Amino acid sequence: MEEDDDVVILESNVHEVATLRRHNRLLMTLCGIAVYPEVVRAAICVQTSVRSWWARREASRRRRARLAVRSAFRDVVAYATHRRVHRAIVALQSHARGYLLRHKTILGRAVTRAIMYSRDVVEYEVALLRMSFARGQHDVF
Repeated sequence: MEEDDDVVILESNVHEVATLRRHNRLLMTLCGIAVYPEVVRAAICVQTSVRSWWARREASRRRRARLAVRSAFRDVVAYATHRRVHRAIVALQSHARGYLLRHKTILGRAVTRAIMYSRDVVEYEVALLRMSFARGQHDVF
C-alpha cells in the first residue's frame, strides 16, 4: 500500500498518525477494500457527501453569525437614535412648558414683568454710577 502524500503530518502527532495508518492498513487488508474498486468509489462518494454537508453547515453557521452581529449593531444604533429622539422630545416639552408658564398664566406674566423690571432697575443703577464717575464724584458711598 502506498502512503498518502497529501496527508499533512504535524510533528507533535507523528506517533498517533503512524498508529492510525497501521490500523487503516489492517482494516483494508481484512476487509479487502483495495480489491473492490466499487467499494472505494462508494467510500469516496460518501466522503464527498459528508464533506459537502459539513461545508454547507459551516457556511450556514457563519451566515447566522454575520446576521447576529448585524442585528446587534442595528439594535445599538436604534437604541442610540431612540435616546437622541427622547432627549429632543424632553427638551421641546420643557421649552414649551416654560413658555406656557411664562406667557400664558397670570403668575408667569407677573414673574416675567418682575424680572424685566429688576433688569431695568439694575441698568438704571449702572447708568447712574457711570454718570457719577463721569462727573468726577468718586465718593458715591
